[in-house]
Amino acid sequence: MKVYIGNYKSWYGCYHFAETLCFWVPKVKDEFGRKEYPEWVHDFGDWISKSEILCNFFEKLYNFRIRKGYQRTYIKIDKYDSWNAYCTIGKLIIPILKELKETTQSWPSCEEVPTFEDWEKILEKMIWSFEELVEDSWEFKYTLVEPEIDWEKHEDDEGKIYKPLRWKVEGEYDYEGMENHAKKIQEGLDLFAKFFRNLWD
Repeated sequence: MKVYIGNYKSWYGCYHFAETLCFWVPKVKDEFGRKEYPEWVHDFGDWISKSEILCNFFEKLYNFRIRKGYQRTYIKIDKYDSWNAYCTIGKLIIPILKELKETTQSWPSCEEVPTFEDWEKILEKMIWSFEELVEDSWEFKYTLVEPEIDWEKHEDDEGKIYKPLRWKVEGEYDYEGMENHAKKIQEGLDLFAKFFRNLWD
């Protein structure tokens, strides 16, 4: 698999043009402590925006840039990517969720997610569930006794095409722990599905 998704193509208009022309102007802090261009630069952009010719030019420029989509996207899927599709998809989802958790500034405002901290915990559950699925060996943690196959020959098997599978050592497993672990994984997957459209920063 090869995946390339470029940055979003943003709007460039009269006010951006004014800032470009005034690149030499030092920025000043506003009332919130953010560095912005002085007010007269914005007024300059306001004056430029009165030109119908320039407004039409920037609109056509934007339409030309997004003709092939808002983002440059290239995705090549190989046959082996679908052999274990959920694992392949999970490997893509994990780094995206981790990046979202580090950069997100908002959260779904609903009864289930009353605070930003609650949203962070939900994202952590999603990440954990996908990491467990990608590892694809979590069931082995609940093996109490390793099973051992009996490879010895038995007289009863003489002349038989199909021979029964015999165990030298019967395996023992913590099925209750395995079931609880599986439920915990499913909880993260259910949260991912439920809040899928809220996965933005």
